[in-house]
Amino acid sequence: MAFRIIIALMVLVSAKADALQVLGTDAPFRRVIESTETPANGLLLKGVFRLGDRHLLSIFETGKGVARWLAVGEERAGLKIVAYDPTTQVAEVKRAGRTERLRLTPAENHPK
Repeated sequence: MAFRIIIALMVLVSAKADALQVLGTDAPFRRVIESTETPANGLLLKGVFRLGDRHLLSIFETGKGVARWLAVGEERAGLKIVAYDPTTQVAEVKRAGRTERLRLTPAENHPK
């Protein structure tokens, strides 16, 4: 698992910022967190790594300063990745009974 994380980080570091696009919202009844906003829910989608037919997503909890890599369908520390759409780069994340939609955050907007 650590090897996969290292590879994912290398891929993210080498990716160009212009490849990470902020797309318009496609869901009129669900709010998509914009990458330039401070998230009210304290969650950011910081990275995505495709491994075969699986996607691993880096979810950052701003209040705790902790990021976790989770696969679609995986649940850990109260977070569950319900779905991920690579076309729109939007993930559905469930926490404390609520489902939030998060858009991939461009690297220049990541917390330092």
